[in-house]
Amino acid sequence: MRVERLPVARRETERALPAEITGQRRAELVDLIIAVTSSSMFLELVDRMAYDPEQAADLVADLLETILATESGRGGRRTEGIDDD
Repeated sequence: MRVERLPVARRETERALPAEITGQRRAELVDLIIAVTSSSMFLELVDRMAYDPEQAADLVADLLETILATESGRGGRRTEGIDDD
């Protein structure tokens, strides 16, 4: 069932990303966003880490905002590690 929903989730998520995020990084971010908004992430936060459902939803929303702000700020370019310059 999840496999069948994945193409739709990818398409809808991709449409919501800012235009400045392009190429392979855009595809990677689509999958990252799908992963962090999945029921598995929610269960991890609620069942294993003991957040209440509202807190878990807030944490996921915070993470999404952070991902989008970071990626938009660097134009969607992938970076490896921390720059020492």
